[in-house]
Amino acid sequence: MDSESVHTLQKEVQKFLALIQPHVESVCNTTWKPSEGFFRVVLIAILRRQFEGLQLISQSMSYENDAVVGQLLRPACEELIWCKYLVKIDRELANQILELSGKDEIYKALRAQDKFAGRAVTRKLGLLPYLERTRADRKTTLDRLRKLGTKLNWPKATIEDAQLPPVSWLAKETGEEPTYSSIYHATSRFVHFSVHELLRRVWDKTGEGTVSISSAHNNAYWAHFCLFWGLMLFCRTVEAIEG
Repeated sequence: MDSESVHTLQKEVQKFLALIQPHVESVCNTTWKPSEGFFRVVLIAILRRQFEGLQLISQSMSYENDAVVGQLLRPACEELIWCKYLVKIDRELANQILELSGKDEIYKALRAQDKFAGRAVTRKLGLLPYLERTRADRKTTLDRLRKLGTKLNWPKATIEDAQLPPVSWLAKETGEEPTYSSIYHATSRFVHFSVHELLRRVWDKTGEGTVSISSAHNNAYWAHFCLFWGLMLFCRTVEAIEG
């Protein structure tokens, strides 16, 4: 994969994004009532984030930071799988998943903030009432999540721990195991310690032991990978959302 081919793909992706941007902007300016549940607005938020992520990937290919934009592929993969799962189950159950997961995430965020900064800071920021309320409500939230998991036949350990099912399980449920396997294997090099990935940056161009260490040595390969998979995941997520 040479830089000229990557540049051509980059330009085509940018043309595609410019073409669909008015539609994305239109969809993302909508009306919403809490009584509707979070299903529709979460799917639109996924659309927005993936669109912006693909924009960032296409704009960043001129720089030596493919390892950075490559990290955008993993959440995009999870969003595709979650979209396919949420649209295939009962809408009310999907709304319950989003509601309960959101509540538990808020509690965990407030708890983490409190542990890191201390109670005095939590109180000063006005967050203590919210922390106390979400803590008091958490047992009910987790009990509801367990009942929901039982109804949806989630893995036993997931139900017992009152957690969302793992992405690997969701991938099986949605027929996305090949996508999950490919993206998670490749992006693990971006998000975890990897000797193989680090040594890709070490090149001895002279054969005399003087090495050059730079991400640019694999720029064309990773640029193509990120552009291709970023575009693929975005288009398939749109397809899942629109049915």
